[in-house]
Amino acid sequence: MESVNNTPLVTVLMPCYNAMPYLPEAIESILNQTYKNLEIICINDGSTDETPLVLDQYAVKDQRIRVVHNETNLKLIGTLNKGIQLAKGEYIARMDADDVSYTNRIEILFKELAINDVDVVSCNYDFIDLKGIKTGNNFIKCVSIKEIEFASYFFTPIGHALILGKRDVFIKNPYSLKDFSLHSEDYELWTRLIRLNYRLINVSKVLYSIRINPESVSRKYEVIQNENFVSIAQNHIELFLERKIERKIIKVVVNRMEQFSISDLKKGFSLMEEIHNKFSTQSKGVRFNNIVAFQKADILLQVIRKARFNCKTWAILKLFGLLLYTTKSKKLWLYLRSK
Repeated sequence: MESVNNTPLVTVLMPCYNAMPYLPEAIESILNQTYKNLEIICINDGSTDETPLVLDQYAVKDQRIRVVHNETNLKLIGTLNKGIQLAKGEYIARMDADDVSYTNRIEILFKELAINDVDVVSCNYDFIDLKGIKTGNNFIKCVSIKEIEFASYFFTPIGHALILGKRDVFIKNPYSLKDFSLHSEDYELWTRLIRLNYRLINVSKVLYSIRINPESVSRKYEVIQNENFVSIAQNHIELFLERKIERKIIKVVVNRMEQFSISDLKKGFSLMEEIHNKFSTQSKGVRFNNIVAFQKADILLQVIRKARFNCKTWAILKLFGLLLYTTKSKKLWLYLRSK
């Protein structure tokens, strides 16, 4: 495939499974990118609707589209690893088959990757409903390399379907096929890359629309996803602190609780401060108070919504104190309003 204006080839990976009726809009949003030198690999992973037919029709219309039909259903992780091996581009971008990319997404991400000399870049996003109507914006919590590294101990620091990164990174570090990675494959990969000193950043600009779909895989398998997320976080945190930690306390730290107790919540908040202090020491005193405040606020809101009276009352008082004493609390107020 020839270069366009001497720009490097970017491969966009789009796994597709029963992607209708949203597939055409997703494909069009990539075809209409301002960055033109694209290879678009659409992998049909055993769809039973009209997805295969639509993909083949688009491949006839635009030679940049390359359609692959899996002989068996490989599921997302297997399909992504297959796509990475097939990719010809120096860089790989992701795209979900029911979402929409802004037309300048690839161009901006590519520029930011080069300017900041990083390995993977993601961006901010908004939400759309099944009809494509915007329902709200995401509040981006971390942007810089260090912010993302620190945030990775508490939540997924970058969006998955939004990324653009160096192909070599994904070739050397494929998505894990181990059971604990299922439905949390992105978080497992980001934490692994961070421990290997790869550089990840976010762009604060909104460049992508995530469709809120009650039939999505993440919603269907939420219980498995949460359990695997906790396992990945536990491994990540224990490697950092160099000691074993009770799983129920990890669940507090990453806001994946099924039961609530004030004792566990206090231990979880104490563990967050321990992580923060050690990370700050290693980062020459740089503090990440906002990220800690955001995560504590998320945990407290969860407790207020779901816990019984004693825990709920404790959480309300704790949230009030957090707002009162947190530096730059205006940003925390804005975050809470976004919730």
